[in-house]
Amino acid sequence: SAGPFLSTEGEITLSITAVMLMGAKREPFLGACLASIRDAVDHLIVNDNSGLAEHPNLSVMQASDLYRAGRVTIVPSAFLGFGPCRDLCLDEMRKTAEPGRWVIFVDCDEVHVPAIRRVTKGLLPRLPERIGIVDGYFYQIFQSPGLMKSLDHRHNLMFRFHSDIHWTGQVHEKLAGLTGKRLVVPYRYFHYGYLEPPAVIADKWRFYGSLGDPRSGRQSEASDEFMQQELKGLLAFYGDHPAPALGPIHDYERDNGDYLKQIAGLTGRQSLLPVKSRLRSLQIAAKMRYLLFQATRQLQDCPEARAELAVY
Repeated sequence: SAGPFLSTEGEITLSITAVMLMGAKREPFLGACLASIRDAVDHLIVNDNSGLAEHPNLSVMQASDLYRAGRVTIVPSAFLGFGPCRDLCLDEMRKTAEPGRWVIFVDCDEVHVPAIRRVTKGLLPRLPERIGIVDGYFYQIFQSPGLMKSLDHRHNLMFRFHSDIHWTGQVHEKLAGLTGKRLVVPYRYFHYGYLEPPAVIADKWRFYGSLGDPRSGRQSEASDEFMQQELKGLLAFYGDHPAPALGPIHDYERDNGDYLKQIAGLTGRQSLLPVKSRLRSLQIAAKMRYLLFQATRQLQDCPEARAELAVY
């Protein structure tokens, strides 16, 4: 059943399904991603669009606790575009899932913090039926573990499943058919897709451009120039990275030491960087408190759900 129920420990629980895409391109944070959601989801549906019977990402997936526990379904296909491939995960859910089950959007290069379990296992089962979408935020870590580009709003991070929901778009896919009210919670996690060498980022931009994203196409044609522009606008990141991410972060620092020294030299010449970064940290903290206030007001008639809210 998709409805909430009491576990033997008296905890209200609800089935949570994660959906993910996986290709042949090496994903250095995949293992960290899987470890970070292990206790937060009940099942993971993965579209493997590599076209290969064996590849390193699949080996990482098969070595994960989720896979070993029989909680992963792999749906193989050719690469049809990001939207159509992610929709294959929903097609798998359409076979058995009842409307109302919660789904969480997951990417191979995203790592969640421990509070994700409180969101999925504490908050979601207690939300009133009128809430159908839950948004969060993610730190965009860029080129160096100590630098961030932004804190971005992740729309539709979690949503209630029904059979008419589908993804559209070859690149930067979007959900269509969502129902219910939107709740924005002050939950923050990490995106590490730009914690790779510039040549890898340029390849990513080139690929996105080939799928119809004009901005990525322009970036790939002048990747060095775009990268320099991005580096000049970064802020220092003063927080802690999630524990599962520390291994791949260490590997990145080891393999790109000279490049990281160049970045440190560039940012070190920006005398206002510490001031701007501290100011942005204060702004983020204030924003999170405001989001908590707004979410609390939205759930004022649901004390059990309200009690699970926090600045995660």
